[in-house]
Amino acid sequence: MPQNLLKLTPKLRRIVTSRKKTPVSVQHHLREQKAARERWTVPDTPFYVGQKKVYLPYFTITLLRTPFQPPTLARFHVPLWFSKLDLRDYLFHTYSVAILSTRSFVKYIPVRPPPLARQSPKRFYAPKPRKYMTVELKDPFVWPDEPSEEVLEREFENKRGEEMRDGLKVKNEADARRELETERRERMGRLGEMARKMLSGEVKWGRGEDGGGINLPRR
Repeated sequence: MPQNLLKLTPKLRRIVTSRKKTPVSVQHHLREQKAARERWTVPDTPFYVGQKKVYLPYFTITLLRTPFQPPTLARFHVPLWFSKLDLRDYLFHTYSVAILSTRSFVKYIPVRPPPLARQSPKRFYAPKPRKYMTVELKDPFVWPDEPSEEVLEREFENKRGEEMRDGLKVKNEADARRELETERRERMGRLGEMARKMLSGEVKWGRGEDGGGINLPRR
């Protein structure tokens, strides 16, 4: 049987096989299928690609280090609703990584008692299961060597030093703003006191100390 007949529905297949000449409706259906395949296929893509474009993925995929597996296999931690086709499209369109096969399994976590923060220690709950996928890569991928303890300790010290410097900078800026605010309030208080004395007649407005008036503080 030709390959194009295998892709038809059973009803259309009976129509094609029962008549010598292919009906117009079946020909139109075949033309639509061919146009759809050409429209969905992207150049240099070994599989059909849909038309829906996602520019900002709302999921998180984690590549896990697996030293016990060959370099042609890669293991990912994916969401529970993720399918094999989703992972294939994501790797190909994001990182241009072609895969040959995919295996998936869901790891169920046994029921356990709740932590101390829960309401009742007698109630048990089932944690959310985790889904993993192992793909066979077309091109092998070799993980880089793990950093030594000295390198990790040096990076930790550098990061902690940067955090301390940033915290000190923020504290100094806050102290400077607090000093400026205190000085402004004191200046406004002195101006208010001078204005009260002028309204009560205790002092008079003048040209300065020589003129018998008062000197306003300059900013």
